[in-house]
Amino acid sequence: MKENYSYFNVIFLLYGLTFVICLFNGFEGVGMPVVAFSTFVAAYMVFKKFGKNFEPMDVFYIAVVCLLGVSSCLTGNGSIVFFNTCGMILVVVYFLVSHFLDTRDWDIGMFFSQIFISILMIIPFLELPIANYLKMFTVKEEDKKSKYVFAGILASLPVLFVVLFLLSSADMVFASIFKGFFESFVFDGKFISTGFLIFVGMFCSYSLVGYITSDDIKKRTSQNTKKKAEPLMAVSFLSVISVVYFVFSFIQIFYLFMRNLKLPNNYSYSAYAREGFFQLLFVCIINLIIMLVCLTKFKESMALKVLLTILTMCTYVILASSLLRVCMYIRAYNLTFDRISALWMLFLIAMIFAGCIVNVWKQFPLFKYMVVVTSCMYLCFSLAKPDAVIAKYNLVHPGRHFDMEYLLELSSDATPYVLESEYFENIEESRKKAYFSDIEWQNRENYFTNYNFSIAKSYRMIEKYRIEKGFEREDE
Repeated sequence: MKENYSYFNVIFLLYGLTFVICLFNGFEGVGMPVVAFSTFVAAYMVFKKFGKNFEPMDVFYIAVVCLLGVSSCLTGNGSIVFFNTCGMILVVVYFLVSHFLDTRDWDIGMFFSQIFISILMIIPFLELPIANYLKMFTVKEEDKKSKYVFAGILASLPVLFVVLFLLSSADMVFASIFKGFFESFVFDGKFISTGFLIFVGMFCSYSLVGYITSDDIKKRTSQNTKKKAEPLMAVSFLSVISVVYFVFSFIQIFYLFMRNLKLPNNYSYSAYAREGFFQLLFVCIINLIIMLVCLTKFKESMALKVLLTILTMCTYVILASSLLRVCMYIRAYNLTFDRISALWMLFLIAMIFAGCIVNVWKQFPLFKYMVVVTSCMYLCFSLAKPDAVIAKYNLVHPGRHFDMEYLLELSSDATPYVLESEYFENIEESRKKAYFSDIEWQNRENYFTNYNFSIAKSYRMIEKYRIEKGFEREDE
């Protein structure tokens, strides 16, 4: 990349500029899908210089990243936006790693380690973009074109600010388009956040590609092929814990599923069934880690395969037990974000274990399977808008422990269901005003690249509610 620095400088300067324009006011607007698409446009330009081509499977990765971007502008849940952003980063890094490195002999541990090492190596490799950008000011005579392009872009920025300000003053329609930019960046002083976006868009992305295309990572991965250990230790380890899991599975089947055995005194079946689902979820996660370690770090043996199959069967019993418990708990205490996340995690672990057990008996692209399954299941979770699902379920099945205040604290995704419920009519007027005020405050920054469809819909609904109910604004 040092030899063709002018070419890559222009790509990452334009990408960084897109990054700043689309995300300067937040990550929950329509700018997110634009950034997602721009990422793969930049990747295509980089691939072109390295003689790489997109593959059929890349359509899936592009779709996942772009849909995550779309999901961010459709939801008002900040946690979902955060996880969407993390998912986009991880898929893009995996996409780049799989194209520039020979991953055919990589195990799961190698994939995980190299993806996270690539992210960590962004900081040490910042020297590359800094050096390449500086070269544009000290170029050779034959490379003056790139210097002029870079100088022209820099020179246009202050003039752009002045022209936009004057044009906005002259035409109110034009001003409404750029209102968010001037208020948020120029007058509100968001220089730190904008500086961070410039750093990520123009420097960190450049550094990431520089590391993945460097000889350093190729040497690291070629020297990192360790021999697998003898399976005896894994067999001994699994033999011990399999006994415990077998006993636990027996109890679950006869006490929980079939209700054939008598529980201790003063202990009801409902109380027994509702407790411990989070603990069992963590046990399933531990079992998944054990499975992956055994598959990647130990040599094959029939005894190990049999014990891993037993581990999988016991894990499915634990998953079923945890699922039954969380469903009973939800029936009694309603749905929350943690509980719906636990349900999603249970189904994800079940799907991953299905791939693992296939890989135990037959060679199988397990990591790619995990990427596809996790991506598809998370997209379903994200696009379903968990807050909307929670509000709808809790209002239809209120139960004895119904908590309207919890629904009022959810994001704008829940607003359509909250406003249409009879419970909302019974809350105090001051609480309604506070709820409306929160939506109105979010809608004040809902323009330009930060436009969020969930917030806009919620605002329209509270305005409609005011008109229908004759509910006055707080400032009126």
